[in-house]
Amino acid sequence: MMHRLLLLAGLLYSTVLCAQVPSTDREPATDTVLPSHPFAHTPGKTADTEFVKSLRLQGALPSLFLFNNRFASDTDSLLFWKSKTVARTLSVAIDPPDYGVFTFDGLNGIGQPYSTVLSSGPADSLVSHFIVLHPDSLYPNGMGAPRAIEPADSLYFTFFFQAGGRADFPEVQDSLVLYFRDSTHTGPTRWIPVWAMSSFDENNDPLDPERFYQAIVPIDDPRFFHEQFQFKFQNKANLNGLYDVWHVDRIFIYSGATTSNPFLFRDIGVSGVTRRIRGVYTQLPVEAAAQVTAQEPFSARLFNLSIFDATSIPVTFSATDLINGQSQTEPPQLTDIPQQQGMTVTLPGAPFPAVTDSARLRFRVYTSLNSFNQISLNDTLDFIAPLDSLLAVDDGEADTGFGLNTTFRQQFGQKFVLPSPPDTLQAVWMSFLPRYNVPSGKGFELVIWNARAYHPDSVLHKQLANADQGETHNHFARFILNPPLILPDSFIVGIRQFDNIPINLGVDKDFDYNRNGHIVYDNLGQWLVAPFEGTLMIRLELSGKYYPSVGRTAREDATRLRLYPNPSVTGQLTVDGLYRHLHAQPMQLTICDLAGRQVHHEQRSAAQFPYTIAAAGRLAPGVYQVQIQLGNEPLQVFKWIRQ
Repeated sequence: MMHRLLLLAGLLYSTVLCAQVPSTDREPATDTVLPSHPFAHTPGKTADTEFVKSLRLQGALPSLFLFNNRFASDTDSLLFWKSKTVARTLSVAIDPPDYGVFTFDGLNGIGQPYSTVLSSGPADSLVSHFIVLHPDSLYPNGMGAPRAIEPADSLYFTFFFQAGGRADFPEVQDSLVLYFRDSTHTGPTRWIPVWAMSSFDENNDPLDPERFYQAIVPIDDPRFFHEQFQFKFQNKANLNGLYDVWHVDRIFIYSGATTSNPFLFRDIGVSGVTRRIRGVYTQLPVEAAAQVTAQEPFSARLFNLSIFDATSIPVTFSATDLINGQSQTEPPQLTDIPQQQGMTVTLPGAPFPAVTDSARLRFRVYTSLNSFNQISLNDTLDFIAPLDSLLAVDDGEADTGFGLNTTFRQQFGQKFVLPSPPDTLQAVWMSFLPRYNVPSGKGFELVIWNARAYHPDSVLHKQLANADQGETHNHFARFILNPPLILPDSFIVGIRQFDNIPINLGVDKDFDYNRNGHIVYDNLGQWLVAPFEGTLMIRLELSGKYYPSVGRTAREDATRLRLYPNPSVTGQLTVDGLYRHLHAQPMQLTICDLAGRQVHHEQRSAAQFPYTIAAAGRLAPGVYQVQIQLGNEPLQVFKWIRQ
């Protein structure tokens, strides 16, 4: 629920979740081939004042009906679903049987909270089209006399589900419910609950948030055997945001099975892949990508849904430049996966295609069983990384949101280290997630700090901005820097809030960029590492050039110095230079009071930045002038306030 938040040192870490990969990032993973589906559309009837399509099972018994949740396009809506407000997510669930799941939470179909006040109740829903389950619905291989389908045919409805995953775990009062439509009711649609789950299992033990469980529900009630059979999933949750999360995957209707042997076919597919193309990065500017000679070791998550032991499965990985047509493929690697289990397979990185200009790189992993009854539509996964101007660490999908609820120095950020310095920052991209009390367009200050100083007052750039949440899941707002900023080799990009209402910046928990202390927040004038795992959804738009035309000369940018904190309560005074080539320059530093009297002077033969002036702490409160002569550069003069 809303109040299940982590409060530590003024930090608010609120659970949030979203869905599709943004179009500004990369294309979602797709399959190599879309096979024909094991059903046919038949003209529907008008019901509930709506025209709908019916789906008809085909083929001889046993017959399989698979509801696909794998594709990001609207195809799944047209083929399977009469209505849905549930989102499809790609990396929020942990080790799903298939790539992409339906995620039930407290957000509606466009990613906004169902309610603007604290409340809970029925939230997301997923309703199938009509499915023909009546006499004449099944035909033996399409030949012979019609064969009636009936409860004795052992028809089962089965799916996989997970509570929480990387997102918020449901409370005991929350639930996920499966309904079947009652054919005997002549009025408005009557839904009969046939399965329900809370966050505790039948033994009153909490569900494992990292495990997918299989549910098997018999379709054996005569009320369900009719030409307008439907099923519906619905969750009960906090309606104020992305809370109380359930994931549903691989929905089947299968005939001729038993509860102990629900699958009589082979199905081994790729359910997930890594997205790192160099080190921690999911997306690189083309200049940095041009220096890459080999793909990082590539891991893929495979899942064996069949009841058969799978042996010697060929797994292949390839990398292709879709613009220039270059392709590299690794030889197949044989892998054994136990029945109905998942396994992570590590593949050597294929040689990186030579990149000289903007490119779109496709990374593909695929398997093949060559089995007559294999479901092949999940055998291949792609992800496509554009190489242009963006530097990204997150995977494009938020699992949670982050902000500060303190009234003192509400600023936080994420450290970046340039893969190929130096460079110039043109714009910052951020993804903000909706909450009931955080309006879209909330104002904040975008701030960039020098990470070498590791101090909240080492500001390189700041500007006013608005947290645009967008109208789609995982929207990224773009903030142009004017003028662009020439970057040091390491820096922190983040936010200063104007109040203690958390700004709710997206967090990707699929990759722990914070494992090396890269996410920090201001605590009484010092950076502290945020106590959670993940990656802030901040992306950098770089020019790939050292000195852009920004209204200043290269000399001015290269020799610029900074003093901080200013004003200073403790008397601490630090001098910092932007680039390492200044470090060996001799420095003369003089501090004068407002009357022009020299109160301190020191000379250093080789200034190593950042450099702290210890004597400044002994000065009385007041306003001072700090003069710095760095080598043969022009004299630089600063006003400094000692409070």
